Amino acid sequence: MLSMLHPTKFPYYKSVILAGPDRKSFLKQIEVPFILNHFQSVEIKFNDRLLFEGYDGMEYGSISKSILLPQKFINEYINGEYCIVSTEW
Repeated sequence: MLSMLHPTKFPYYKSVILAGPDRKSFLKQIEVPFILNHFQSVEIKFNDRLLFEGYDGMEYGSISKSILLPQKFINEYINGEYCIVSTEW
């Protein structure tokens, strides 16, 4: 996992570019039980547009208002108060 981390403009953040072989490798590694316990926060962006932000050890998150969410996701995560839809982005 560490070999996929790239520096960012902030010394305390790293990024993973989910393209090519890194994407498959990353997806395979996050299937490992409890691996997400090692992440404090995450931002998912596409073309520099924020789509998702996870925080508090990945317990909670915010999702872009531009994403069409399936009802199952809304029922489980939005209504379950684990995720909110951003009013700003």
